[in-house]
Amino acid sequence: MNSVLRWFSLESGILNIKISNEQNEQNEQDDVLYQEEKLDLIFKEEFYQIKKACIEVRKRLGNGFLEKVYEKALCIELKRFGFIVETQKKIIISYRNQIIGEYFADIVVNNKIIIELKCVEKLNEFHKAQLLNYLKATNLELGILINFPNNRKGFEIERVPNLIDKK
Repeated sequence: MNSVLRWFSLESGILNIKISNEQNEQNEQDDVLYQEEKLDLIFKEEFYQIKKACIEVRKRLGNGFLEKVYEKALCIELKRFGFIVETQKKIIISYRNQIIGEYFADIVVNNKIIIELKCVEKLNEFHKAQLLNYLKATNLELGILINFPNNRKGFEIERVPNLIDKK
């Protein structure tokens, strides 16, 4: 059997690298298409509206504020768009009926999307891992990382889907 190296770059920045034999090639293509479809379609309209809210916040506030200021401003904009918004929502992690950890999600939108805000030079893998922990703990399907950097104009926004197997 011949091995085939295949790679797919997905919208959220996730890079899938798979090595397969020819017999499994069609199944792998189907798996990747399913992941691409899930990433493209999950809460697409909500993501678009959240991005518009970020544009408005950045336009009005500009650079130089702490994360909490951007959080409060973004909540105002999200409510203007008709979203249900919770801030600093407690996420409790239990193991064998004992609490072993607590997290606080910056913003939860419509009880289905977690927004994690940052004011750093550039988003990194640690920020994504933090959000993935929140998604795993809550079983929510989508997280959004938003960075309002103080060293440049604009903002970064990244979709982080929960592709971890749910149990």
